Amino acid sequence: MPTLVELYRAEIPFVNTSVVVNGAFLKQRPDAVENVLKSLIEAQAFIASPNNKAAVIQTVMHHMQITDSGLAEEGYQDLMFGIEKKPYPSADSLRNVQRIMALLNPKVSNVRVEEIIDGRFIRKLDENGFIDSAYGGSKK
Repeated sequence: MPTLVELYRAEIPFVNTSVVVNGAFLKQRPDAVENVLKSLIEAQAFIASPNNKAAVIQTVMHHMQITDSGLAEEGYQDLMFGIEKKPYPSADSLRNVQRIMALLNPKVSNVRVEEIIDGRFIRKLDENGFIDSAYGGSKK
């Protein structure tokens, strides 16, 4: 299977950042979904900041038990490809995941991806300036 970097370079849409919840949870706890998304965005913004590169590499080395700093640096560079500043849901990306999953379970092909995507949380966080602010900018 290709790496995320290879998919990115080949311009093949693929899901990098997502939160998956069932409909009942989404309906009952939209605040929790929004708060998890905020936390993910803040974490990604921390990772993406050049000022935090050393801390991120050290954390990766520690938690993945890597002693080779060159390998950790390579992993960090790969990680940077996967960060989507504004991770709006993409039907094309989800369809590519669906194709891969269908190899293991053909029933997955019956799912209409447009029916399971809900971009309102990311849109809200983008429109109110939260995402830009997390990355150290201001809403344009």
